[in-house]
Amino acid sequence: MAVEHGMNCFDWQNKCSDYLDGTMIGAPKKEADQHIERCAECTAFPEGASRMLSLWKRTQQYTGVGHHGT
Repeated sequence: MAVEHGMNCFDWQNKCSDYLDGTMIGAPKKEADQHIERCAECTAFPEGASRMLSLWKRTQQYTGVGHHGT
């Protein structure tokens, strides 16, 4: 687990959904990019989270789970 000034592992794990869905911009994105370049643990995290998110979205399409009003 990388410890540094700027974004750390705890910050990354709490904010990675913004990074993955593209809503993280500016300085926070730059800090996230720098952190995951240096931290092997957090570098692997978005790959797994992205696959999980993709699977969840496909599941919603077929089951309607997670859609409000259905």
